[in-house]
Amino acid sequence: MDFANDQEFLKKIRKHFVALGGIYVELDHQGGWKNEEKPFCYSGFVIEICGRWCFMTAGHVFKDIDNLISEGRIKLLKCGLADYFSAEAKVKEPIPFVYEDAHRITVDQSGIDFGLIPLRDYYCFNLKANGVMPLPIAPWKSNCPPPFDSYVLLGLPDEELDPHERMGARGPQVGYLMNLILVGVHALECPPADRVASLIPRFAGVLLDGRQLDSVKGMSGGPILGISKVEGTWHCSCVAVQGSWDEGRRLIYGTPVSIIVDRITELLMSEEKSAE
Repeated sequence: MDFANDQEFLKKIRKHFVALGGIYVELDHQGGWKNEEKPFCYSGFVIEICGRWCFMTAGHVFKDIDNLISEGRIKLLKCGLADYFSAEAKVKEPIPFVYEDAHRITVDQSGIDFGLIPLRDYYCFNLKANGVMPLPIAPWKSNCPPPFDSYVLLGLPDEELDPHERMGARGPQVGYLMNLILVGVHALECPPADRVASLIPRFAGVLLDGRQLDSVKGMSGGPILGISKVEGTWHCSCVAVQGSWDEGRRLIYGTPVSIIVDRITELLMSEEKSAE
């Protein structure tokens, strides 16, 4: 992976990554706190659909959070969008984010796994100010992944998260020291035949990490990127959003982002025509 030696390119990749994190507490049957506050963190990134910036992650991320809240098992105390992974980020604090009020699009079934939140102007303004940029999206024109020189997965594996406490402006704070990881992936032409059949094409690839990671848990929701050199310069595009993995075979699976974007764009254009 020659691009791994290009520090400017690696810095550029980090501009697209945004994590959803915060603090929660587990609740007992009476709604009381069972224990102390705990941090959470999920991988994600920003894309653009019809001029609107959107936060994207895995659908099961939203599904798991929503189920825990609706069942009265947890309470979110604080939530934010961590947008400071770029070297150009000026603010090293998450943007406060009201998760419960956000319009969430969640799909986690039949091999399709994505979650999407259209971001209000306030969040877009803050993300832009901190150097975040939407990821370019690679179009899927067949059942096989779009062709690139290399493929990688970008995310925050749980095993690399270091629980951390500090004294903040408002008193003691708990959270994580986060290590953003880029892992090489060998893309397969199609998923193994014994996998769940999907209604749309699906990305499948073998990790090329030399088994340095025990698990990619925590990287769900991170972008699977295609990387190629064009006229002497490295470029990346989002091929899929990572959703699940087969630990025994070291295989990761992802939902093609371009198919999601195309379908949402069609729906939006149809609604506009109906309103005319």
